[in-house]
Amino acid sequence: MIDFDTPQDYSLGSTQSSKKTLFVFEQFGTEGFVSQINVRQNGELDTPKVIDPQELVQKLSEANAYSRNEDDLIDPRILVKSSRKLVWFYQPKPRQPLFYKLGASTFSKPIQWPTFVFKRTGTALSVCVIQNNSRPNNNTRVYHAPLPNVYKTGAICLGSCVLPLTNDVDALSEAYLNSIKTHLNYNNGLRHQPQLTDAKYFKWVKSKIKSPISVSELAPYGTLESFIKR
Repeated sequence: MIDFDTPQDYSLGSTQSSKKTLFVFEQFGTEGFVSQINVRQNGELDTPKVIDPQELVQKLSEANAYSRNEDDLIDPRILVKSSRKLVWFYQPKPRQPLFYKLGASTFSKPIQWPTFVFKRTGTALSVCVIQNNSRPNNNTRVYHAPLPNVYKTGAICLGSCVLPLTNDVDALSEAYLNSIKTHLNYNNGLRHQPQLTDAKYFKWVKSKIKSPISVSELAPYGTLESFIKR
């Protein structure tokens, strides 16, 4: 017999209620079947209902998909969450600086950033940009991130940056954004400045202290789906 709580309300910010469900395996000779019995709040049992074993597998899968730990509630910014991959979109804080070191020159000024999409696979991190801060879908157009240390694929050279061992998207995003960037890994990330050099990037990013970064300045990457799958 399997006994578990079936979540009834998964909306964030609400109180989660539940009902008890029992699954009973029975066998007559060579024939076996599964009965589902719902337990009411007063402890009374509903009439057993025979279900297909595949339906039980589905119900168990759904039950495992929802955490009973408040810390693991799904953040609405998370787009993909699995044992191997975490994808989310993130709008930096208004005063989020860029920490950039180019030779003897350093830069640590707040930038008017666009909205990023991050992808974490194990200890690796990738990034791209979307046009606004609304939840994207698979067909949403994405753009190359205007950041140093980012390859053409969107993969980030983390350098000395160590990502926290957490699924907290704010902690992950800020750990990377607050790390020091030191060089360009892709020099065609800006739409109207092909063969960008470190010096030209340094000059461009200084102009973004007062004016926001627009996706019209960024080279197209593809779709969100292509970024996630890459």
